[in-house]
Amino acid sequence: MAQEALGALEPGTEFELSDLLPPELWSGIPVGVRRSAGTAFLTTMKRSEAVSCLGRDGENHQRYRKLG
Repeated sequence: MAQEALGALEPGTEFELSDLLPPELWSGIPVGVRRSAGTAFLTTMKRSEAVSCLGRDGENHQRYRKLG
């Protein structure tokens, strides 16, 4: 589901992992599982040439930018 949403983003779009899932689905996932998913997603995106990792925002959420 997140992969399809990522593929649909326009290049240059900034996002966080929760933006790739429907809000009701994201909020229904236990916090510990969300943290683990975020860590796994960050690890995967660091190896990706399609996404740039931008660092954390003021709410400590990891931000990304889709590249060309």
